[in-house]
Amino acid sequence: MGLMAAAPAWAECGETFSVLFSCAVPERDAVVELCRDDSSGAVQYSYMTSAATELQFISPTAYGVVREQVQGITGPGYGMAASNGGTFYAIYVDRSLMFSEQAQEGARSSTPAVVQVYASEAALNDQTQDKYIARRVCYPPSIDIDSTAFGPG
Repeated sequence: MGLMAAAPAWAECGETFSVLFSCAVPERDAVVELCRDDSSGAVQYSYMTSAATELQFISPTAYGVVREQVQGITGPGYGMAASNGGTFYAIYVDRSLMFSEQAQEGARSSTPAVVQVYASEAALNDQTQDKYIARRVCYPPSIDIDSTAFGPG
């Protein structure tokens, strides 16, 4: 049984954490999840396949990001990133997913959400080049986003 059917059912958030974002990544039979501790502001990043949790860490800080161009997203990509040992795991979404009234109409982009991994904070923040070291595309019907808490603030 694949994970694609119900990404939120695979929630791995810690006890004091709430889901900010989750989605299925069908080509990897995986789920990506970002959770936030409401008291400390720390974020937990999880990447799980049907076989195991491949990567899970807690970053003391969430980085709000806006990227002018993200492959597959129409217009700027709004998102959040978490850091693990100097590597940054960023989730970008179509702007329309950030606003509940527009989200009901659906995203304008063919790829409304992606996960991109950057080797450094400088690469994450470089608006002239999008030099990610890994990229995963979310399956649109599986996207679960807390549009009131996710994003650059």
